[in-house]
Amino acid sequence: MMSDRMNTCVMHTESWLQRLRIVLLVSVALCCGACRSGVRIDYMPQCPPASSAIVSFDLQGIDQPHLLALVSLQGLVNRHEPQLYTYSSGYSDGLLKLYKRIGVVTSEERCDDVMALLDRYREHYRGVVIYDPAKRYTINLASNIAGVEDRVILAPSLLESFRERVDSTVDVLDLRELDLRSAGEAFDWYREKVFPHQNHRMLGVAKDVYMYDVFRDYLIACKIPTFWLPGEGDDDWSEEAVEDVIWLYEHTPANIPVFGFWPGLDQGKDVGYNEYFGTKLAGNYGKFTIVCTWVGSYSYHSGVQISSDEFRQTRVRSKRFRDYDPTKKYVALVMVESGDAPGYFQFDGFFPRQWDDSLRGSVPISYGISMSLRWLMPGVMRHLYDTATENDYFFCPISGAGYCYPLLGYCDSVPDREAHLDAYFDLTARNMAQLDMDMLALYTHPDRVPWSAADSALIRRYVEPLPQVRSIISGMHRTGYAPSQGNGFLANGTTTVHHVMTHWSWEDWDLFRSGTAADIPAAEFLAQEIRNGCEGTNFVTAMFYSWHYGPRRLALVREMLEKEGYVFVTMNEFDDLYRKSKQANNENKL
Repeated sequence: MMSDRMNTCVMHTESWLQRLRIVLLVSVALCCGACRSGVRIDYMPQCPPASSAIVSFDLQGIDQPHLLALVSLQGLVNRHEPQLYTYSSGYSDGLLKLYKRIGVVTSEERCDDVMALLDRYREHYRGVVIYDPAKRYTINLASNIAGVEDRVILAPSLLESFRERVDSTVDVLDLRELDLRSAGEAFDWYREKVFPHQNHRMLGVAKDVYMYDVFRDYLIACKIPTFWLPGEGDDDWSEEAVEDVIWLYEHTPANIPVFGFWPGLDQGKDVGYNEYFGTKLAGNYGKFTIVCTWVGSYSYHSGVQISSDEFRQTRVRSKRFRDYDPTKKYVALVMVESGDAPGYFQFDGFFPRQWDDSLRGSVPISYGISMSLRWLMPGVMRHLYDTATENDYFFCPISGAGYCYPLLGYCDSVPDREAHLDAYFDLTARNMAQLDMDMLALYTHPDRVPWSAADSALIRRYVEPLPQVRSIISGMHRTGYAPSQGNGFLANGTTTVHHVMTHWSWEDWDLFRSGTAADIPAAEFLAQEIRNGCEGTNFVTAMFYSWHYGPRRLALVREMLEKEGYVFVTMNEFDDLYRKSKQANNENKL
């Protein structure tokens, strides 16, 4: 039975003017990208300008009660001035080192006492919300309340310590007193009391485990509706749970991101909707996924100020392209399977495996770079553009503004589907133009099948008219095309399509293991995939699995194949050469 107190204390008893002031301040922070551009193309909420003087906290070994208290405090503090920074040593501290090197962070104060921080920043929150450890779904409920109510999340076990060390008179909202009987009942309460006061420009998917808890700072800072979608094999699955998530989808706008990811593991259980079905269900309702797990501090990253809003691929576009030689075979190495994930750029992914490799720049490589970085991690995006060489080319990753399946039902369950698909590709194209990207990668199908007639019709209707899209990079590992069908033009005769022709490497070739025994077999595998993809043609778009391949191993692949007449080029030169080859063939026919 819900107490009368719970029904009356969900929202603060503040004056109307004070509440209006807070709403206006948050609105300004969320809309800052639109104010700068004049046209609303920002689709990730941003926090205010970040401080260069930070207080950092190493999460290595932290337990869940302290983590939830810390990230909720971080979100509330950083909502006003980003200064709290969390990371895990040896895992996600690389970005902090980069920030120090390029001047984003000029001073760092380290702290390892959560209660001390709760005391230090006491003026940033109005109370605490206690979740029920016996009812795990109350963690998301507490997270949603924390953002709206300016409350820090506490486990019951921390309340006494908090009262002793921080504030003995703190206002406490104890979710155990709600006497909730199920996750469905908790959602009904949330839907009535909390959801109307949140920011509906984005959704968050998070389970009650570390890989999700760590990024709650951003969700709380920006008041993002946060939910979990259990899979059919999970203990907490029910039709009602799926219906509740669909209700969220139906009561939020189309073409907004879902921040987080779908597959989650908790000691081998509670896997949730897997990647394919989770992404597809969200897409049916016009929601695209922003893949961010295992790392956080986005309430700080999104507020990092950059030297310039102008992003141009200056070096790779200014180099002189070679003439087409019909005796050569041209290879474009493309990273298509991880660049859509902002999380990949923060932990031991993109920088140690790709960008910081001493051989980067010696091999032409084309990288799919999530356009959401421009809003979510602008300091990282600025650094990539500033340090790119003439052999580093950026394209828009699968499948545009975020990870989704345009050919597999995107917006199918949204009224006025055509208008919303138009809006999605317009959002994508506008962001591509700002980032000087002219190639769009599209997810195709989970099976090795070519585009259907319906696929071609969708692409002609929505993608082909976009002036920002010069080429489509189609597929990821799976392809239904023979090598001779790997490249072509759309019906307009100006937009090219380059199908990915190589496949996953399933072996355990961790890129951090170097030496002949590790590098040579990996290089030989990809070299053979490229040979197979080039049978009967002069052009092959070759994906490399970014967890197994970086510049070091790709240099070995090039060394193996150059002696056989293969030429490695960035994707923009690859496309130029392909167009020249078609012109040459036409000239030969005259």
